[in-house]
Parts: sequence; C-alpha cells; structure tokens
Amino acid sequence: ERSGAIVEIDAWVLEQACAQVHQWSEQLDLHVNLSPRGLVDPNLLDRVRGVLHRTGLHPHQLCLEITETAVMDRVDEAVAKLSALRSDVGIKVGIDDFGIGHSSLRYLKMLPADVLKLDKAFIDNLSVDARDSAIVVAMVNLARSFGLVLVAEGVETDVQRRELRALGCVFAQGFLFSPPVPPETMELML
Repeated sequence: ERSGAIVEIDAWVLEQACAQVHQWSEQLDLHVNLSPRGLVDPNLLDRVRGVLHRTGLHPHQLCLEITETAVMDRVDEAVAKLSALRSDVGIKVGIDDFGIGHSSLRYLKMLPADVLKLDKAFIDNLSVDARDSAIVVAMVNLARSFGLVLVAEGVETDVQRRELRALGCVFAQGFLFSPPVPPETMELML
C-alpha cells in the first residue's frame, strides 16, 4: 500500500477474477476488494472498462468493494468516482466491513452503494450477546430502507446462519459455506 504497488496488484486481481468468473457463468456475481489507493487511481474507470472488455464479463456481474476508511480522506473524490463506476460503467459498489473502525452513517448516506457487508465482529457472538442481534436487526432495516443488499460476513456456524435468517438477514458469507478454494475446486462446486 505504501509503495503504490497495490494499484498494480488491484489491477491484476481484477483482471484474473473477471476472466475466471466469465469462464464459469454469466449468472455469477463477482465481488472484488479495491484498495484505498486503487480507489483514487486516476485511471480506475478506464482500467475497469478495459478489464471488462478484455474478459467479456458483464458490468452488472461485477461489484467493487471498498471500506469506509478508503474514502475518509477524499470523500468528494470517492463519491464522484464510485458514482461514475455505477452509472457510466454499470458495475455495483459494495461497502465492506461496515460497522468497525470509523463507521459513519454519513458515509453510508453519501456513498453510492448497492451492497452493505456487515462486519464479522457483529456475527461472532450473535447467540450470546443480545446487543449484536439488535445491531443486525437495525442494519437489516437500514439496508432495506436504503435499498441495499445486506451481507453478513464471517458466518462460521449453522447457529449463526439460522439466527441471521430469523433476524431478517438473508445473505451471508463465511467458512460455514466454504473456505477459500482454488478455481479447480470451485468448478467442481459449481
């Protein structure tokens, strides 16, 4: 990140992931994290357009995920760039790890987002801490009010999955469903 090499790493990861998902199916969505440096890269829009063109992935299949901390220093620039990615390029935008660090409802209100990913910190103790359940319910309602898809991160047990479902959260990711796997294993899973 400090050296600036992360921008090239972002570009490589995006290219590889888009090419792989395009090979698998036009019905899969791809979520790729974007570093704070990648977000302020002046060539980001052209880079994303180029990757989509070269790989054949449809823009609606791609969601670039950013953390709130990625936009804190340059909010106006980030909002403009994310808006252009959504409207001009046609991709989705996700806010990753929501609820930790410097979370602010102001950023949620300002950022053009489609997906809100609730941090694992609120999932870990769902069955033992009623406050975590209350936060999940609040986030489900907030996401619904904003027209966002809410995804619970870090789901590791069936108890967490059932409780999230009961609280109204229908999308989740985590080791309960699968650890990270290489493309060959994913092909078998698909």
